[in-house]
Amino acid sequence: LMFNACKKPKDGDTGPQGPAGNANVQNYSITVSPGQWTYDNLYERHYYRYSCSANMNSAVYSYVMSGSGEQAIPYYTCPSFMCEQYDMATYLFGNPPYIEFQFTNYKSKTTAPTYDKYFYLVIIPPAQRLAHPDVDYTNYEEVKKAFNLKD
Repeated sequence: LMFNACKKPKDGDTGPQGPAGNANVQNYSITVSPGQWTYDNLYERHYYRYSCSANMNSAVYSYVMSGSGEQAIPYYTCPSFMCEQYDMATYLFGNPPYIEFQFTNYKSKTTAPTYDKYFYLVIIPPAQRLAHPDVDYTNYEEVKKAFNLKD
């Protein structure tokens, strides 16, 4: 059987550009139990190191859960029973690379948290950060929405 009059169909028009995505954006939910903190005598604080590989030029944002939602780190609170501060440091250039969560209890420096602490970590490559210049990165819900992040 032979077909002489067959033609390849014509390609359609190019569709509209889709919404900005979250290519290469990494996000993690991290639980740190009381026994996972390590005390640092030099800086008089506790730390927890989370292994994580990312472009060392990426923007790294972290949030700690408090009674009023996700708080951007650094975060300081002073209820009547303890004054505590949360900080973060990045060591993405190290081998192995990691993010260090830091906890300081100003009323008892050697006392670590006595209950689980919940953190959110968002790592955004430079191109994605530039593509979203108007996002308030101190607001986890806004970051979550802008990059379509899942819990």
